[in-house]
Amino acid sequence: MISGNAFHRKTPRVSPDKRAYVGARVSHRTNSSGTPLYTHSDLEAMEPLYLYDISTLINSKTTERIISSMAAQLCHLIIAMEWEGVDNEAFPDLRKTAEELAKSTEELAFAARRVAEESNDEVLRGEMCPAAESVLLSGKSTLLAAQKLNIQPEIQSHKEELIVSAQRVLMETMRILQIEEDASVRRIIQAADWLLDCLSTMESAGDISAMLAAFRDFSESLLLLNNLTERRIQELKVSPQQKHLAETLQILKKSESSLAKSEWTGLAARETFEMLPHECWKDPNASNGESLWGALRPETEALQDDTSRLGQVTRELATQMFYMTQFLKRKGPITTKEQLVDCAGQVASKGQVFVKFGHIIAKNCLDDRCAPAVLRITEQIQTISSQLSILARVKAAIAGSRCSAELLVNNAQNLIQAVLQLLKAAEAACIKGLRQPSPDSEEGESIND
Repeated sequence: MISGNAFHRKTPRVSPDKRAYVGARVSHRTNSSGTPLYTHSDLEAMEPLYLYDISTLINSKTTERIISSMAAQLCHLIIAMEWEGVDNEAFPDLRKTAEELAKSTEELAFAARRVAEESNDEVLRGEMCPAAESVLLSGKSTLLAAQKLNIQPEIQSHKEELIVSAQRVLMETMRILQIEEDASVRRIIQAADWLLDCLSTMESAGDISAMLAAFRDFSESLLLLNNLTERRIQELKVSPQQKHLAETLQILKKSESSLAKSEWTGLAARETFEMLPHECWKDPNASNGESLWGALRPETEALQDDTSRLGQVTRELATQMFYMTQFLKRKGPITTKEQLVDCAGQVASKGQVFVKFGHIIAKNCLDDRCAPAVLRITEQIQTISSQLSILARVKAAIAGSRCSAELLVNNAQNLIQAVLQLLKAAEAACIKGLRQPSPDSEEGESIND
């Protein structure tokens, strides 16, 4: 971002009455329609600029901070040059000031060129380089006019030339800052377009794999749009535009959970619940999490004396799922959404243990009919585990609502359902028989663990 520190100079305060007077003096050489009538050739190519309404052209705090300082200096310069009642000795060493201004424009031009070179925005690159050259020439023109005035202070045309050159520096600085602002707005628009494209892709997804790929892009585009918009809100000065943008961002945040849930949960649940064993729904009055806990508890009780990693992970998974379900009822050890997000991430990580286990079982099945079923469930665990991991990262970056918490719990429940199915499929495969892997192989080490 272009810095304006070079333009921050300590200047005397101008009263409102004097500012109004300066505005009148700037526009006093006009015809009845208000068109400036300066005869200087440089001024003829400039757009009209009146200092008394310059604030209407400024949107961001950075631009306001830089331009306000420069406008105040220009006001004092106009007073010194045109108001006979002001003692010109209050502005000593005009040439030194002009030299400092010329140096500042060189620094600004250098920064503008660097921004253009580092940017992938073709529009910014096409506009910034000419603007940098223009502000550099304006600074040199101001220095030349100050030198002329220092030699011949009585010539009125030199005074007008200095005012015109200083005004051009102000306008070209505003132009550079506006080009950078426009680029930031374009980045927000591009992020919004990307988000819409991701939503369309999610809507047309026909299976879990396609949905997962689309949801990754959706999550990234949503985070990018959120970050860029928040940064823009912070940059804008207090205005109706800032208020409207902030309200729009809040709507987006509230809609995020519904967007993801409507696209993902329906498809994921449809495929997952088709494999759900009836034992998971023994109690029709119990919640999903409690029913799953009841279905998974026999598996964990059977593994109470099992010191293998799979037994330990299964017990931990069942306990964490139960705690996450309790959170929605404001019970249990999980008391904050940060803890819920962390727990969801741990559940997703444990899902990878079952993915590895499923691949080992499928690879060593003696009955070829068992392997496809085990692999299908294993791939589903991989998909749901990755999805839950993405959701956990998104919720950690963006403040969520109760709907967001429910989305996390629902996806964790989907993972538990798939794990239940895998355990039953693995049991069936073991009954049919498994090949004994080599103790030195990765499969052998995993089974021994």
